[in-house]
Amino acid sequence: MSVSELVMTDEEKGAIPRAELHDFAIGMATLPSRLIKMMPVISHWLAPSSRQNHNVVLGNKNALLLISTADKIPNPEEETRLKGLIQEDAKNRGMNIEFQQVSIDRYEKRVVFLIASLYKTAPATTKWFIIQDDDTFWTTQEALLDFVRKYPDPLTNSLFIGALSEVQAQIVGFGQIAFGGGGILLSRHLMEIMNRDGALEECYDKFQSVFGGDGIITKCIDYVAKVSPIFDERLHQLDFRKNTKNSANAVGFFLLGEPVATLHHWNEWLTIFPETHDMYHANGVASIMLIARVCKAIGSINFGRRFSMDNGKVVVTLGYSVVVYKTPITAEELEMVEVTMNEMWRPIRPVRGYLQEGVDKVSYYIDYVTELPFHTRKVVRMAYRNAKMEYLFVDWIIQ
Repeated sequence: MSVSELVMTDEEKGAIPRAELHDFAIGMATLPSRLIKMMPVISHWLAPSSRQNHNVVLGNKNALLLISTADKIPNPEEETRLKGLIQEDAKNRGMNIEFQQVSIDRYEKRVVFLIASLYKTAPATTKWFIIQDDDTFWTTQEALLDFVRKYPDPLTNSLFIGALSEVQAQIVGFGQIAFGGGGILLSRHLMEIMNRDGALEECYDKFQSVFGGDGIITKCIDYVAKVSPIFDERLHQLDFRKNTKNSANAVGFFLLGEPVATLHHWNEWLTIFPETHDMYHANGVASIMLIARVCKAIGSINFGRRFSMDNGKVVVTLGYSVVVYKTPITAEELEMVEVTMNEMWRPIRPVRGYLQEGVDKVSYYIDYVTELPFHTRKVVRMAYRNAKMEYLFVDWIIQ
């Protein structure tokens, strides 16, 4: 079956209701000492949307988040203490988090065998299984629930959905694998095949020399189930690293206005904003939580929508920036990535040259978002600020 046959049309998708939170089980291989820093971010997209719903979604009604850790770890007493704090925090947020200690030292093997542990631990009603990194960020819970609507029945179709890296060198080095940081989604039908007696153990033994858990998973699924990944443009690996010359590396990506369901590497590899932005000097959690607030306010489907005005003189990337260009930018240039990242991490998309701030352009980046007190409709005000502390305001009216 081809990819085009598996992906549904908008008309077909419209007949399918949004998924429920309990349709998903998510697995991560990480440590409590890392996870505790990510809890505000994870709860943004995984916790129940309101406290009054907690009694409805707790337990099997909520998504399972399974954390796989090795049984031999540094500072075990401290990790145990932090695990207790996470479990208490999860309970208060209405989240269903389980920890599993496994006798597997190698990180990549723990990632691969999430296929088995998720399948065994999740309720029998689970339809979708997600393997991701602890810094895989879903823009909103709605983005997660809506994501799978374009795909057919996960109970009868073997579906393997992932992200292709945006960086040419990564694809050359590792091939066209489903890069795990963008999130890997597996349908229940495929999980049943992968969990047949001895299948996972056999394929891991065969491909254990492959680099990365995501690389092994891609090889294993092809070997066992003869299924190739569907690369979904809404999932983003973001293998960019900082360019000290141009001060920020992911700005060029965000200016593209790509559809976004997930973002990755925001905590360590990349900076979302340039050095003129307060968040550049803050930790990654602060930056991504600003994006989270914006996506929640305007809807993740609207984040990054672009509006070109004054014949390309002004471009609004909704929820991220307003850029005033010295020389109007063309429609063709808008589809290219401005090189704000190191040349080593060159994107696979066509690129255009770096534009100097204050000379070639004046950029206003999102500073805060608020809802205005209108009774008849929802109006979201986004405040964008430039390096001179000057503000532009964009009001987004939600009918």
